[in-house]
Amino acid sequence: MASGRWFGWRNKSGGGKGKEETRKAVVLDGSDIKELVEDEATFSGFVESKFRELDVDGDGRLSVKELQPAVSDIGAAIGLPAPGSSPKSDHIYSEVITNIVEPSFQSFSSDLLEQPASQDILENFKKLLGNVIRRLQEHPVIVAHSENTFDGSGIKRLLLNKFELDKLLDSVWRDLPKDHNQQTSKEYLRIALDRIAASASLPPYSAVDQVDVIINEAIGMVKGDDGKIVEEAGFKRTLTEILGSIMLQLEGNPVFVSTNSVVHEPLAASSTILPSTSISTEVNE
Repeated sequence: MASGRWFGWRNKSGGGKGKEETRKAVVLDGSDIKELVEDEATFSGFVESKFRELDVDGDGRLSVKELQPAVSDIGAAIGLPAPGSSPKSDHIYSEVITNIVEPSFQSFSSDLLEQPASQDILENFKKLLGNVIRRLQEHPVIVAHSENTFDGSGIKRLLLNKFELDKLLDSVWRDLPKDHNQQTSKEYLRIALDRIAASASLPPYSAVDQVDVIINEAIGMVKGDDGKIVEEAGFKRTLTEILGSIMLQLEGNPVFVSTNSVVHEPLAASSTILPSTSISTEVNE
């Protein structure tokens, strides 16, 4: 049994919008840790392995306090990135370790924390994990995980639906600033594109760096940043060309985006660490 299975995430709810987006919420409630502890053979092997790993000097003695790195491994075991490897996910690791794992040691007296654990390592480790389980059961950590693949399929659907495309273009054009001749600058192409992004299954501009690069290249190809004044038909035609160029780029090189966010604060203290929701984006995680 792999450690990911021991401390795996359990789905709370799921949903999605097809190929472009998959969302699910997972609950860290200690259920899989409990499963490991109750599997005596597997648990014994796990603890013995950790004991050998932490007993650097090989004297066969560890204090309960020295077991803390093993308990802290729970963060990695449940699927969180290692601390420092992903700044946009570190807040989730901190949520679990700071508010769940570390306080689990507080139930042990300072004397016990320093006592050799070699004789009763299984029982001491069970107690530590038991504390973690209880805290997770009382204050489960709910994490939202979202995955998006921007592959141009949304743009393709829009371009094939002339009625919908014309309606969107009319709406965007109507809201743009114009001169007395009902013309506007090409500098508004980026703004117009952002307004139809959702309908084309694109992220808002500046939300995903890799998509921004593709958008900038597409606008550059039609000299969309030259600031020239164009009439309605020319503006709409250029915007449609930009969409087509982005579609081709994404079809050839889809962009994958993964986001993890804590959406439910398990403890009052966590409100000082992170908000109730997060819009942090992790690209190609």
